[in-house]
Parts: sequence; C-alpha cells; structure tokens
Amino acid sequence: MTLEKGKKVRKTIVINEEVGALLDSFADQQKVNNSYLIEIAILDMVKKYK
Repeated sequence: MTLEKGKKVRKTIVINEEVGALLDSFADQQKVNNSYLIEIAILDMVKKYK
C-alpha cells in the first residue's frame, strides 16, 4: 500500500509500551517510519469496519 502525498498533521498518541516496542521493531525491519505504519494501519482498519 502506498500513501498519497499531501498535507500532514502531527498527532500525539499514547499506546501500551509493549505495542510501542513491536511497532519500533517492525518499522526497523521494514525500513519505514512509525508514522507510515500507523497511517496504513488506520486506513486499513477504517476500510475494514466502515
């Protein structure tokens, strides 16, 4: 999945420490940043449960 380029907004999230560690590890493994993964996950979830 690729993301559209456009205006970005900064959001602060609070997540479980273990989930944060999983996110960091997966982002490093995939060589992408956390924001990219979170944006894809949110889009996927919204499309799935819309």
